[in-house]
Amino acid sequence: MDAPRDELADLVELIMTLSRKISVRSTTGAGIDLGTVEALAMGLITATPGLTSGQIAAELNLKSSNASTTLRSLEQRGFLERHHDPADGRVIRVYPTAKARQNLALKREAWAATLLAAHPDPAQLTALLPALKALDDALTTPDLRPPPEPR
Repeated sequence: MDAPRDELADLVELIMTLSRKISVRSTTGAGIDLGTVEALAMGLITATPGLTSGQIAAELNLKSSNASTTLRSLEQRGFLERHHDPADGRVIRVYPTAKARQNLALKREAWAATLLAAHPDPAQLTALLPALKALDDALTTPDLRPPPEPR
């Protein structure tokens, strides 16, 4: 690997490590009932309600069985609802509940508090947002369009 590739690989490794550390530190004792993969799934479901299990699995790079297990657990705990697609009753779409939105808001607040406690200059961190958002947009699966509303 050449230097720029090494640095890019280092960046990815650091982002993944930071994600795990922030997740662990922000949920300890915070009364938040979502694990890391569950929070990622709920963030995706909240941002784009009405996705299918397959779309969620593809976007989060999960095996379909792991996505199904995660979604089943979230549904049993009252974080999501499943509805038949009005255009094709064979398709099941997933929607967040009010409980999910509330729990995700708690998690986001805990994430922010963790960063504020760890870094003296939040503006320095938020200056990274445009570049990271553009990267996220470039890596997002193009077929994640909002589906029709449930009946």
